[in-house]
Amino acid sequence: MIKQRQKISTKDITQIAVMIAIIVVLAQISMPLPLGVPFTLQTLAVMLTGIIFGPIKGGICIAVYIAMGTIGLPVFAGFSGGLSVILGPTGGFILGFLPATIAIGLLSKPNANKTVYYVKLLIGLFIGQLIIFTIGVLWFMQILGRDLNTAIEIALIPFIIPEIIKTTLAIMFGTRISAITKTRR
Repeated sequence: MIKQRQKISTKDITQIAVMIAIIVVLAQISMPLPLGVPFTLQTLAVMLTGIIFGPIKGGICIAVYIAMGTIGLPVFAGFSGGLSVILGPTGGFILGFLPATIAIGLLSKPNANKTVYYVKLLIGLFIGQLIIFTIGVLWFMQILGRDLNTAIEIALIPFIIPEIIKTTLAIMFGTRISAITKTRR
């Protein structure tokens, strides 16, 4: 049997645009850190996007967000944008958002068994964070010519506790919003 392609509707486009606006706003809630990687709420936005929209619509949201920033729109942290941000020390984190959202979206599909759902959701969020920080730390290390230990000390360790908090918030809000809006695809 041939599977029909789903068309993107006006409602889908509107939902994606609203989510991108939310991502942009959360990206601006940032605190610069002295060693070059700012603390932002972008990863919270990525987790919410995957949970609420799933892998396809969530992936579209993040791909459009990254494209907007890459062409120069000031959508990244600190109202920055442009190819220089992507090619800079924090570009790997931003590039990691897309595969992370897809992974989170794939593993956060609602399930009738709540225990299975929350276990898969936690695994998905962990894998998403692992993707973002692996790509981000390796990119940071390469761009700045740092060794792995230094890159981990600067670009990972200070973020562990905040990421645990953001993951908790993503579960609390993302699951409720997803259940209410039924936006997953």
